[in-house]
Amino acid sequence: MIQRNLQRSAFRKLCTRRLAALTALRAAVHARNPTAIRTGLADAASWMEARGGSVRMIQQASQVISQVTEESYLKSIFTDAVARDQDVLLRHALATAQAICPSWKHELLTTAKAALKRRSDSPVWRSSRSNSVRDALLRGSMADLARLDVPTTTMEGQLAMKLLAHRSEVSAAQTALNACVTSTATTAATWTAAVSKMLDLGEVDQTLATLQSSWDAWAPLRSLVPMSRLQIEETLQKAVDATCQPGAEICLNLLTDIGTNNDELVLQAVALLDDKIPPSKERPQAVALVELALQADSSILLEAAMAKCRSVGMAQWDMNVRKVEKALDGHKKEHAALEGAWTALLQQDLAKVQGIQTTHPLVATSPVFAFLGLVQNHHERLNRLNKLPVDQRVQEAAEAGLVHVVQSDLPQVLASIDQSRLVADLHHTIGFVQSRLDGQIEVRSDLLGLLTTQTQRVLTQTTDTSSSSMLEDAGGLTRRLQKSLMAKSKLAKILKSPTVASLQAWLDDVHSRRTSMEASALQSANDVLRQLKASHHVEPQFESSTAGDGEYLHVSGDDVDKSVHFSEYDQLRSDYGGPAAMQWESRVLDRPLLQHQRTPWSVHVSRCILGYMRDRVMWFREMLAQSILQLALQQPALVDEVLMQLMKQLTYNPRPESERRGWSLLALCLTCFSPSPPLAKFVASFVHSSRHPVALYCQLRLDTHVAHSGFLPSLDELSAFDCRSPFVASIELLDGSVLTTNFPISPELTVTHVVD
Repeated sequence: MIQRNLQRSAFRKLCTRRLAALTALRAAVHARNPTAIRTGLADAASWMEARGGSVRMIQQASQVISQVTEESYLKSIFTDAVARDQDVLLRHALATAQAICPSWKHELLTTAKAALKRRSDSPVWRSSRSNSVRDALLRGSMADLARLDVPTTTMEGQLAMKLLAHRSEVSAAQTALNACVTSTATTAATWTAAVSKMLDLGEVDQTLATLQSSWDAWAPLRSLVPMSRLQIEETLQKAVDATCQPGAEICLNLLTDIGTNNDELVLQAVALLDDKIPPSKERPQAVALVELALQADSSILLEAAMAKCRSVGMAQWDMNVRKVEKALDGHKKEHAALEGAWTALLQQDLAKVQGIQTTHPLVATSPVFAFLGLVQNHHERLNRLNKLPVDQRVQEAAEAGLVHVVQSDLPQVLASIDQSRLVADLHHTIGFVQSRLDGQIEVRSDLLGLLTTQTQRVLTQTTDTSSSSMLEDAGGLTRRLQKSLMAKSKLAKILKSPTVASLQAWLDDVHSRRTSMEASALQSANDVLRQLKASHHVEPQFESSTAGDGEYLHVSGDDVDKSVHFSEYDQLRSDYGGPAAMQWESRVLDRPLLQHQRTPWSVHVSRCILGYMRDRVMWFREMLAQSILQLALQQPALVDEVLMQLMKQLTYNPRPESERRGWSLLALCLTCFSPSPPLAKFVASFVHSSRHPVALYCQLRLDTHVAHSGFLPSLDELSAFDCRSPFVASIELLDGSVLTTNFPISPELTVTHVVD
């Protein structure tokens, strides 16, 4: 009956432990924590055997692991694609998501779709609007382009937008010119501005045809011979000095039309005009205006002087009148030549117009010669376009509104645009794949398909020899990616039934061939290799740096100071100071906790502790515990490091199973050896402050003078610790008398051993 009750108790504890493991697995599945799920699956596989695959929780956990893995890859792909913001990469990311996880919802997916929509480069858009824009460009139909929703991201769209912008400016300028033609009160300045704008936009033929058909409407423009700013300012200064009010008024009006830079001179002229001239001074003012006009030799001032002379009643034979008439006769000859210049301009006889400008300097300020410069600029622009490469010629022609000049080049340019887009897509694809390989980020066969497709498109659809170096880079990157995928596939097969030899050979092959391999795959291979080595043998013994004297301090429970904490130990390294740093961690330590400890030993101990406590997935856990004990017994200087790491892992441990196994391992250690005298009080404070059932067993090992074995436990004894934790028992005799109340019972002890 006693044996049956013991069996029932052991089975109940085993079921409770396994139920807790499945509960933890369910929580990990709910939290979608891949590390915890893998740990739970490995633990379940150790006792479920073949029938575990039919358990719903195991199936769900396996499915979640697969989903999390796929989603992790998608997040990585989308993060890179969104950061690079290129159409070919965004489309590939969306296609990959649709292929491997259609139900995946993430903000990165929304961002990628928005970016692709913003760039307006979806396949549907390409087939409808882009082709329509091309057709309109090839036909030269601005009306069709204006009706289309022209994109701004493609080369065709940018070309069309330049044409539409230029056409809009031409339309506004044409409206202004037509207004000048229909209006009877248009000034010469308005005519000059309208015609100059049209010629500057390159509409030479249309503008000159309009002027030819409306010859009488712009007569004021033909007779205009304006004075330059410098001439006006000099004449105004003379008028102010001579107190000639009519001359000052005329010059001030001319200067106001074109703007002035001499404010002081303007103020002087305004002050002069404010003075009232008596009637007796009208004739002297007319004479002063005549002298001023003759000095300036301006038809505007001469005509004003003639009008002033007649207004004051000067006779035809008056000397002043005759001087003005003679000067005007000279200007009439110049105006005849000016009419010839206008006629030559309308006929685009630019050489004749330029000759008139040279031989008749008195009319050199006429607008006809300014228009001559604009027409010459237009012809120079055409000549320069003919010397440019085809693609650049079309771009500049679009900006200048001269697409009709290069209409025959458009098919070649549009084909070149397609080739440039393919080369750019290949360039972005190479950068995308290469960055992932260099950064040891996960790559899959979809990237190989993307790279191969883009390379093939450039090979078959382009004729540009300048992309040969890029094709060579693409070929080398393709081979590099293929080698990485083959190595990854080989590793997956090896991990199904791993051996030390196969894993080591794979790692050596990857290293020797310099294969680009993602960091997670290398980490998995190294972890499994370490587990296999730990399960087959204890790591090679290390050379001892110091030899302990074998003396241990036994502390009585009554003398334990529970206020001290092991994080206050003075031999701790500075970066582990404080309680916050001395808590449970799921990662392997990369350096010792204590000073003057060798890093390889400490890292090995940390890895074995995590494996035994099931914080890491490792096989043959009893051998891991045996490795810790053997190393500590062979190297007494390492005892404190082992105990310190165990206390750290037992502090705020969130996993009950891990905590239980950690206390069992601490009990094993205290059975085999004791802490050094400086550390003893901290270990005693730790075990006396804990309420864990195994803590009492550890207290007895520290408080009593029970001799430590100093021998390495067998695997059977270590397995017993895994099945049953040590405890403290009360032993009574048959007559009811109590023999002892604090007898430490280690798992390997049986009733026979206790009786003996």
